[in-house]
Amino acid sequence: VETDTWDSSGTIVSQRDAGALKLTELQGILPRYTGDIMQVPPMYSALKRQGTPLYRLARRGEEVERDPRPVTISSMDVLRWDQQRLSLRIVCSKGTYIRSLAHDIGQDAGTGACLEVLRRTAIGHFTLEQAHTLEELEQHGAWLGLLQSSAQALAHLPRRSLSEEEVAELRYGRPVSLAGVEGTELLCAVDSAGRLVALVGRDQRTGMWRPEKVFGL
Repeated sequence: VETDTWDSSGTIVSQRDAGALKLTELQGILPRYTGDIMQVPPMYSALKRQGTPLYRLARRGEEVERDPRPVTISSMDVLRWDQQRLSLRIVCSKGTYIRSLAHDIGQDAGTGACLEVLRRTAIGHFTLEQAHTLEELEQHGAWLGLLQSSAQALAHLPRRSLSEEEVAELRYGRPVSLAGVEGTELLCAVDSAGRLVALVGRDQRTGMWRPEKVFGL
């Protein structure tokens, strides 16, 4: 099934039988979309063309050229194929449109396809197993106790202890020079007592570390 939105919420524009499509054929297609690829975003997206969101143009029946965008598909594993629906586990970079992936795979398979269900199981080091349902929050009562602290949420990033002068600079929103930091573009700046001061990112142009987020005293 193909739709105008490339997902199941749209209007069906084409239907073809996929009963003869073999799993081995699909497995031969998937490597084309693994690794660093260029992906065309769907018309029904929030990306803008001359200040107008693409989805508004699409709703007016207009279709415009969309420049391919670089994305990375780290892995794509088949979970199930029942001759009608293909279930995949995908690890991808930010900016990836899974709707585009479904559409493109369907085009290569010659049957057409659209995204039916999307379930995000992780983002960064946060996983679905760490999440709480709304019902759990209601039952818990003191739901603030379920929230992670800033230090816990950023525990996966390297830490750098700063001098009082460097801490003051960051609190005023000014960048600082940090020698000897390699292998990361983000790190947690802490004071001499180990308290989280700021999340800082490397400025590629100057090499200085600028505050991305400054935390309260």
